[in-house]
Amino acid sequence: MALIDVYTDRNEPAGYTVEKKEAHAKGLWHRVFTCLVINTDNKTAFLQKKTPGRYSFDRPDHMDVTVGGHYEAGESIEAGVREMEEEIGLKVPFEQLVSLGQRQTSVILAEDYDNNEFQHIFLLPTKTKITEFKYTDTEVRGIVEVPLIEGIKLMRGEIAELKVEGCFVNPEKPEGKEVVDMTITMEDFVPAYLKTDEFMIRLFVAAHRYFQGEDPSFIYW
Repeated sequence: MALIDVYTDRNEPAGYTVEKKEAHAKGLWHRVFTCLVINTDNKTAFLQKKTPGRYSFDRPDHMDVTVGGHYEAGESIEAGVREMEEEIGLKVPFEQLVSLGQRQTSVILAEDYDNNEFQHIFLLPTKTKITEFKYTDTEVRGIVEVPLIEGIKLMRGEIAELKVEGCFVNPEKPEGKEVVDMTITMEDFVPAYLKTDEFMIRLFVAAHRYFQGEDPSFIYW
């Protein structure tokens, strides 16, 4: 397992490295790369569905940000873009990403999983279609495409449900995946992302502001 750099709670290098599993077991602060991929033609956001059984605890089948992963020891912030290719098969230059700043988050997910992270958050505007993602990482089982405005309304409780499309791994299909029609509700989102700092809602709002033509340097999550 790759080593990761440990930080203090003030986002300063602690000067040593540990394995990712140890960082979570001991609640050590570390950095992660987080990216919401958005489609500029459809004004939609792509959310990831993870493969079951990847964690030491029971993780509900919620929709998560498109791409997320840990920075390995010694990696620069820019190097985190490798996660795009590893998880969804998109090889993009870091300069194509829109930075939304950082988020400091702390949550205990299980007895052996104390998650203390500094998230470096980005948008990736793209014309990529939902069928064009390549699930090169076994962690990802599919992608769901959610219209931004309707998604915001759903997360705010203004509408009860929303019809969307998903594209999921299916070895029995010629291309190894299939597109399905779905109906999602507020319950399909990670609950913590809708509470406290309303992380997912803020991400969708930031993406909407980008589509409205605001100066990207003024947009934060």
